[in-house]
Parts: sequence; structure tokens; C-alpha cells
Amino acid sequence: MNCPNCGARFTEIKLKNISVDHCSVCGITFFDENEINRISLSEANVLSENKTNESISGTEKLCPKDKTSMIAFIAPSIPQYVTILKCKKCAGLLAFADDLVNLKKAQKAKIKYYTTWQKPLPALKTVLVISFIFVVSLSIIYTITPFFQTPTSTSIKATQEICPLDVILSGNTIFIYCKSPYAYRSQAHFYNSRTKETIVRNINTEPKDIHLLSVPYDDIAPSSDICVSIVLSSDRGAVQTECKTLN
Repeated sequence: MNCPNCGARFTEIKLKNISVDHCSVCGITFFDENEINRISLSEANVLSENKTNESISGTEKLCPKDKTSMIAFIAPSIPQYVTILKCKKCAGLLAFADDLVNLKKAQKAKIKYYTTWQKPLPALKTVLVISFIFVVSLSIIYTITPFFQTPTSTSIKATQEICPLDVILSGNTIFIYCKSPYAYRSQAHFYNSRTKETIVRNINTEPKDIHLLSVPYDDIAPSSDICVSIVLSSDRGAVQTECKTLN
């Protein structure tokens, strides 16, 4: 395959978990679906340094695999200042050297934030203020009806707002994070829409408000067929968050 930026022939470079197609002229790298999440920051640095220039052509970037037009890939895990191109047909990703390094730095910083400080993102503060109104209303209802007697669409929606999921694929690990305003036992449910199977992993067997799970990539093999949700439970019942796709 040839580089869609400068036209040079791609070189196959073997990394720890995968092999990628890289242009040693302009430093661009092409990743198959989900591969970009399986490299480390140090490997991104190695790829970024393997180039002779940093020229960017003004021409349309076509997928080196199927010649489909590539568009900007927008996702919660990609910072606004990072440009990653995605093929609409094969889901392959194209990254310039500096964007690849900045993406891996952002992912590493986010994971460190979760694992070290275990605090919600700033945007969650607004959600928690709204959630307080819901909780106060719910405490009044509790005096006449059992709290979370059965999971209903209303209670599930409220849980999605209170405990929004954040999923990060980094290197050979999947990180699932969620913070609730109150302590719950929690499990991660990986649902495969193609096989209709669900893999369940315990997160907290004792009630906690931080729900953080790391899973080896090969145990789940993320694809567009798989999504993950967190089930929060207490002695009064259980509710489930949204199911977020792992790609």
C-alpha cells in the first residue's frame, strides 16, 4: 500500500501487540480497526521519529486499503486538537506523527487521572447538581414506595445521567470508568449483539462510588458488535447504565 499523503510505499513495522503500515517519508501511520488503541506512548514516539520530513499535502486523503475518502474521526476519546482520519468503509484510521503522539499522551493522562485521583471529570459536576434534585425527589417517593423495587426506564435513565461511562482502550487494556454520587456494588456487562452473549465482570463487590475496571484487550476483543454497560446494585434493586460500544 502507498501513503495517501506523499505517495511513498508503506513499510510494515512490528510493534509489541500489532504490526502497522507506516510511511518513513512523512511519518503518517495507517491502523486497521481498533489497532490505534493497542499501541503505547513510547511506540507512538518511535513511529513519529521515523520520517524524513513533515510535509502535509493539501489533497484529499483516500484510504490506502480501499481508496475510500477518509473523514475526520470525532469521538470522546480524541481531543479536539488532534486530527485522526477514518475510512467509512473499513474503519481504518490514519494519523500524522504529531497527532498520534498527542493522542497517546491524552489517553495516558486520562487513565492516570482515573487510577490516581479517582475523581469525576469536571463536566460531571453539572450532572451531579441536577442529580441532587432527582435524589431529593426520590427520597420523598421512598416513604410510600420501595426504592428501586424493579429497574424501570425512568430509573435507568437517571442512572445514565448520574453515572456516565467513560471507556478507554490503551495498549493491551480496556479501562471502564464510572462515578456515582452514592455507593453501589457494580458489575461490567459486555454484550455481543451478534452472538447475543454477555460477559460479566465484577467491579465492586462492596458498595463504592468509584467504579473502575481494567480488562485485557484479548479477553474481550472489542468490535462494533460489543458494547459495555455497568450494572449498579443495592439491597433495594439494580439499575443499568447505557451500553457503550468498544471501538
